[in-house]
Amino acid sequence: MPANLTPEYFEAEKRFRAAKTDSERVECLQFMLRVIPKHKGTDKMQGDLKRRIAKLKDKIEQQQRSSKKKGVSHKLHKEGAGTVALVGPPNVGKSLLFHVLTGVEAKTGAYPYTTLEPQPGMMHFENVQIQLVDFPPVCPEHTESWVFDLIKSCDAVLLIIDVGQGDPLEQFETTMNLLDRHNFVPLWNAEDVASGPAAERRARVVANKVDAPGAKETLQLFREMIERPLPVTPVSGVEGTSVEGLKREIFDLLAVMRVYSKVPHQPPELDSPFTIPRGATLIDFAQAVHQDFARNLKFGKVWGSTKFDGMVVKRDYVLQEGDVVELHA
Repeated sequence: MPANLTPEYFEAEKRFRAAKTDSERVECLQFMLRVIPKHKGTDKMQGDLKRRIAKLKDKIEQQQRSSKKKGVSHKLHKEGAGTVALVGPPNVGKSLLFHVLTGVEAKTGAYPYTTLEPQPGMMHFENVQIQLVDFPPVCPEHTESWVFDLIKSCDAVLLIIDVGQGDPLEQFETTMNLLDRHNFVPLWNAEDVASGPAAERRARVVANKVDAPGAKETLQLFREMIERPLPVTPVSGVEGTSVEGLKREIFDLLAVMRVYSKVPHQPPELDSPFTIPRGATLIDFAQAVHQDFARNLKFGKVWGSTKFDGMVVKRDYVLQEGDVVELHA
């Protein structure tokens, strides 16, 4: 008996594939179960949906129980297109900037050590979500080793300095010394790639509080006194200055690209891109969609970077940002 699935069901299935958290996946599966036609032809599908919902709920409950039992686990559950650490010395406005970028209410105050535990939040950039993590301030006297272990687990780093007050050069050098002591190496140039045993991640300096009196002069002095050319983005967490531009730079820092899936004879799913590393191939994209596609892939059709729309390409074809891909297995 045919299932006769509804458009609402297929839309929920699409949202499920794009979901970034287990809670979102449960909501999508529950909706699919509500709208699926109830007859003998869908009995097996209904049972499968119920099992998947129960399995995800058990997983969420186990994580919650484990968190309550252990207290702070000092472990990041990475989500979105990538995870970016906000790192800096005490009282540079890091938590306020985190709130402006993510909308998550972080504990802030005009005194040191307001942030005591890592605080994750999702930043929306166009049609993707990026996870930012506001870390406790780093300083020689108070920072525990687990902070640096978690920073190493992130995909990229924003090193925050304050050009509105204090000495930004001292802030920068103190933070850099601590990172170096814990075997972490920032990669400042876009073309740099990890090449050694140290934890190497792409990084950018964010000069905060640029709207404060005398801040522009302080920033210029910092640029002149620093020993190396650095990518520095001036922003203001208080005024929101240049925040949208910073979001673009954070996305670029992750070195990922957006690729869109397309079902044959259907329009592309432009609201839910897959984010894969720059330079990824058709087979890499197939693996990101589903392992069955990668295992059985014959060819793909690509709209965007090819010579003509819908061009047939092989498994090793290198995709580009914004490509639309139709997989054939």
